[in-house]
Amino acid sequence: MSVSPVVSLLAQPSTEFIPDKTEAGRVLRGIDWSRTPLGPEDTWSPTLRMMVPFVLASRFPQLLWWGPEYICIYNDGYIPVLGTKHPSAMGRPMREVWSEVWEVLRPLIDTPFHGGPASWVDDIELELRRHGFVEEAHFLFAYSPVPDESVPSKIGGVIATVIEITDKIVTERRVALLRDLGSRVAEMGDDTAVCVEAAEVLAGHHKDVPFAILYLFDRSGEKLTLTARTGIDAEAAGPAILTMADCEASRWPLGAALSTETLQIRRDVAGLPSVNYGVSAIETTSVVVVPIKSNISNRPAGALVVGVSPRLRYDSNYAGFLEMLAAQIASCVATRLPTFCGWPVGDSDGTPGRRIGGEEVRDCGLTLRTVGEATSPTQIDPKPGVKLPW
Repeated sequence: MSVSPVVSLLAQPSTEFIPDKTEAGRVLRGIDWSRTPLGPEDTWSPTLRMMVPFVLASRFPQLLWWGPEYICIYNDGYIPVLGTKHPSAMGRPMREVWSEVWEVLRPLIDTPFHGGPASWVDDIELELRRHGFVEEAHFLFAYSPVPDESVPSKIGGVIATVIEITDKIVTERRVALLRDLGSRVAEMGDDTAVCVEAAEVLAGHHKDVPFAILYLFDRSGEKLTLTARTGIDAEAAGPAILTMADCEASRWPLGAALSTETLQIRRDVAGLPSVNYGVSAIETTSVVVVPIKSNISNRPAGALVVGVSPRLRYDSNYAGFLEMLAAQIASCVATRLPTFCGWPVGDSDGTPGRRIGGEEVRDCGLTLRTVGEATSPTQIDPKPGVKLPW
């Protein structure tokens, strides 16, 4: 005579009904459940004893909140979501595990637990503390009630299927920024205008670029001029003109970036701007410098200084994104390199500020236009949110 699965499960002593072939399963079996609100395993309802193996076997990241305190039971797929909260999250109430987002998620869990419809969100942004800092994270999830005839409410808990989509959202956001930047700077006819327009574009993307400073070399190639900035005031940005010796002493790693023509990062920098995220403000502490390369070997055209978001992990993807930002700017500046950075400009006698074949000669911060034999500077008006050094 066959034995029903429920009877079979109930007949198993202690934690034998919990598979131990996964990491989460082994953690589950090692917990003294008598010290938790769920009580000893042999007192669990048949529904809970069936749901635990079901969750552990799922290939989707799944989390089971059981009982009115929403005790957490999850599978291996959910471990990356927890970060350093694993394994201590197992068997603990939801409000303790995710205290930083408890007030946000609680209504979404309460609804199905108290007899309402299942909850579904295709992109929720949360501020999680799971890797030692407050982190921007995005999720797609569904919360569904789990019926249990052994409790008065007839609902024993809520099962959550959770898929993290942070990488997808951040990547799409950065691709949109690069597309916008490329199209807008391509229309600029002046090197300074390229930097000003780039700063304006970056001003609308503080989640990935909390602040930015753009520098260009002057015609001698010996001085670096702060050409545009966004998200940082003049005092914090520092001197508007830098020699190479100044670059070596700067709190930005300008010297190393320009001499090696490679991205450089400096961490734990004090006095950087705070970034507003909703009602909270988080101070930026890391800075990246990316050289703006030219079409002449070992002759960078300038540098892009960017604050690293305090809510995102700095990794190879972040570094690659910043390098692409600098490359977009360089692609427009490099096509006009003969007009600055030490290459020949002016009339045949070398006089700066004259036309060559009908082209205007530019210097950092000014556009020199020929009127007869005289030259006069025309200032470029900055757009809202973008500050020029003068």
